[in-house]
Amino acid sequence: MKNKRVHDLFEDLISIDSSLKLTPQMLNKLARREIKSQPYCQQTLFSAMASGNVALLDNYPSPLKGSDNNSPVSQIEKGLIKLGQRRKFSVRCGPSETFKNLTGRELVNRWNNPRAIVNVTDLHIRDTAVEQLVDPTNLSWFNVLPNCSDDAAAQEMMSLVVSSRGCVSDSHSDAPDSSNYCFTGEKVWLYWDTYEGKKLGLEDTSIDTVYSKCSFDMKRFLQLRSARWLTVSEGQALFLPGDYTHKVITTKKYLGVGSFYVSLPNSLRTLARWNIHGPLWSQHLGINPEDPVLTDITKHVKQRVKLLGSRSEKYKKKLGYDHLPHALNNWHNTTGKQQRQLLDSTRLSGYLQLLQDIETTTPPRR
Repeated sequence: MKNKRVHDLFEDLISIDSSLKLTPQMLNKLARREIKSQPYCQQTLFSAMASGNVALLDNYPSPLKGSDNNSPVSQIEKGLIKLGQRRKFSVRCGPSETFKNLTGRELVNRWNNPRAIVNVTDLHIRDTAVEQLVDPTNLSWFNVLPNCSDDAAAQEMMSLVVSSRGCVSDSHSDAPDSSNYCFTGEKVWLYWDTYEGKKLGLEDTSIDTVYSKCSFDMKRFLQLRSARWLTVSEGQALFLPGDYTHKVITTKKYLGVGSFYVSLPNSLRTLARWNIHGPLWSQHLGINPEDPVLTDITKHVKQRVKLLGSRSEKYKKKLGYDHLPHALNNWHNTTGKQQRQLLDSTRLSGYLQLLQDIETTTPPRR
């Protein structure tokens, strides 16, 4: 059978979430929309960030601390049990996702029970005891957010992710771009451009008023030019642009790390989106040109770019400075004239001029 692997995977997904039901005629189209992984290298990652593309990377450096790297699952389980002796974790439990406070041992036991459903996506790492388990550096060396004010740095939200098979994260979007590293397990991600999906009535819990589940079906999903899907599994890292709504289904019990970031390569695209549509953290207030968090992030991005101008080429490459001209060119090619004119009159105009100056003095990347 052609596309048997995709067929079998989605038969399993449909048993978890019936909104993924599809006809045989949709299968070939769905198979063509799958994003495949590629080997990790820093330049591949930064190029994807600058282009606004999704990156699914194999053999990404593990953020796990300690020497027991052959058994990350047992290391994290032991760590959660130890940490959970002093505190309880807020965990969504069962099909109804009822919040319960569990000890570390209770969380681990339920996660290992195939009949139980637990889902934790906000077990924060920064400045907590969880940093004894996970080193944030491998997922954040390029990230401007941790250096910002407390309110802006809070947007990073680096968290341990613990999910049972059968967990479904309803369609939603995130303010910054996101990263997700998998220690073990498997999640299937379906994603699409937020505003293209909105035109066809695909809802997003982050921007729409949704009373139960988001309106979603595979027919409309596959009508979208931007619609894609992928599978994240052990040792892989996913980097997803913030302008994509996504629906995520856990097919194998999962341990990972998730976070949000603003890097140099994605900074123009991210700041422009926030200035045009407004950032999600203040969506209920409308577009506010004086938003203090957005102002602070913009200031720190500019500072980093200016400081790197006098640093070594090696250090510039480490933080993606050499991808700034690529990011600027991509932004010009994909942004409408009306939106560019709007941004010329915002706080972003100074950053645009800074990038244009860099473009004229930076040799092409090799």
